[in-house]
Amino acid sequence: MLIEPLAPARIDAAVALWTYILRELARRGTRDDAPHHARRHGPLEPAVSDTLGVVLRVLEPADAGSLLELELRNRVPWRATGPLRAEHWFTLQAQRRRLEDEARDREEGRALAFGVFTAGTLTGRVALGNIVRGPFQNAYLGYGIDERHAGRGIGTAAVCEAIEVAWAEGLHRVQAAVSPSNVASKRVLEKAGFRREGLALRYLRLDGRWTDQELWAITVEDVRR
Repeated sequence: MLIEPLAPARIDAAVALWTYILRELARRGTRDDAPHHARRHGPLEPAVSDTLGVVLRVLEPADAGSLLELELRNRVPWRATGPLRAEHWFTLQAQRRRLEDEARDREEGRALAFGVFTAGTLTGRVALGNIVRGPFQNAYLGYGIDERHAGRGIGTAAVCEAIEVAWAEGLHRVQAAVSPSNVASKRVLEKAGFRREGLALRYLRLDGRWTDQELWAITVEDVRR
């Protein structure tokens, strides 16, 4: 089997990712007993996948326009897997407010949301939401990939990178809820190392109705055996 050498750009991306992870792991020893709101120490650096050129980056106010375009393009395909959105959601003002709320959640340790970029273009979103510390040390995973870029492995790469961020942040568990009929998302979770834990009846109100959801999860021991 021929192994091609990594291009310099991919080497830089890999170094950036592991520098970030090692720095955050080093912090864990001094902050495990700190209150959750004290765990954020400034903006997160990008997490980079050197396999597909996928970059996770915290979105800034200047990204509101690109975020709105992403939401508008995927208004129909994302409808079945998200809450019922009012018309105002699809405005620049609402997306700016959304980014402000996400920045506040990030600073207070409640959630970590990222834009998913490929070749410098915003192609999706991934988030570790509802972070709970204490004995739980858990986050809830959510993601969405632009329908134009579906089926290329971007979702799997983004989820895997988000999980690495979770471990670097000192979390023990990441879980996700997925519709039983959503075969593509279940395949992404399987590739990322998640296991199916059960079925929750009438668990989430999506597109205006209560839906059953399969519960999937991964814990740090699953990747450190």
